[in-house]
Amino acid sequence: MTQLAPGNFTGTGKKASGGQYKGMTYTKIVEAKIENDLPFIMGSSKVYGKVLSTSDGKVTLSYSNSKGGKVSGKEPISKFLKDPDLVVVKDQAVVLPILFGLNLYNVIIHHYYIIHH
Repeated sequence: MTQLAPGNFTGTGKKASGGQYKGMTYTKIVEAKIENDLPFIMGSSKVYGKVLSTSDGKVTLSYSNSKGGKVSGKEPISKFLKDPDLVVVKDQAVVLPILFGLNLYNVIIHHYYIIHH
């Protein structure tokens, strides 16, 4: 999975091309995920968004380490990974294990092994 890019949240904003948020801008998707207390992926951890901020071309997300918890920190949007809500992934073999909290490294290695053997 790739990191979110600040440019996707400025100007006219990038739109999702599929999934439940098809046609919505990344900004609207993040706001919907915050409102519905859905997780974001930061590194190998799940966190819960609190406030999306944009100022002076910088895009940040305040987050909590637990669902419904208080703000634990604030990071640039580039610290967060595109998840299935923000990207159309054609290969479900990679998406489903991530949704169930499995280690991303192990998923990628296993997937690579399946394809090349």
